[in-house]
Amino acid sequence: MKIYGLLTDFAPVRQDASRTVISFDLQRVDGEHATWHELYFYHKRDGKPTLTQIRAAITADINDRVRQRITSTLSWNQKPVWLSTENQQDWKAAYDRALQTDGANLPLKYKIGEQEDGTPVYHTFTSVNAFGDFWAACLQHIHQCLADGWQMKDEIDWSVYEYALDPTRQNP
Repeated sequence: MKIYGLLTDFAPVRQDASRTVISFDLQRVDGEHATWHELYFYHKRDGKPTLTQIRAAITADINDRVRQRITSTLSWNQKPVWLSTENQQDWKAAYDRALQTDGANLPLKYKIGEQEDGTPVYHTFTSVNAFGDFWAACLQHIHQCLADGWQMKDEIDWSVYEYALDPTRQNP
């Protein structure tokens, strides 16, 4: 869940009698405001979280957002592309077949996405080169999304959460 607020509202861990709120991925919007994500652990249901549980929850959240970004944020030739796992497999197989047959299986028409109003967006690939350009854009997009996710995970300072869960520890 994305939360918007004053920078002074951000705390990596907040606890009360019924829940623990874990905040992460702080992004400054301007000098006063920021965005971040929060995860909730309800003590009756989940118990108080351990660092291992926090790591797993934050990592899972980042992985979900990376998958969502891969699937829904690619635009190619000003056309929205729905890059689901199934579409990736279908387009890769069709592109490989086009390469193997020197384009004998072309033209191929695909629904590559939808406009915001739900109108389908189609594209007909008539040459191996055009299909290759499309597939290269898909792969570049996937790799960039993955790299951004890895960087986000690498930049997390887990010691902040350790300290917040156990204030008797040395402050980082």
